[in-house]
Amino acid sequence: MSNIAELEQQMIDLQARVTFQEDMLQSLDKIVAQQNQTISLLQVQLERWQSRFDELADNLESSTVGGIEKPPHY
Repeated sequence: MSNIAELEQQMIDLQARVTFQEDMLQSLDKIVAQQNQTISLLQVQLERWQSRFDELADNLESSTVGGIEKPPHY
């Protein structure tokens, strides 16, 4: 193979690699965007659950009447 033919083959190989990497980058970008949306939704759910937990904890504390506690065998 001559030098020109080798250079042409190297150029073709590089172009193929760049094309593959561009496709992979776009795929990864979509995945990251989806994961970001999922994380945002999970954060909202976590805040709701935390709020509900705090509500229940407050209700439990305020439901203790006259300092009555569970007997020691519980």
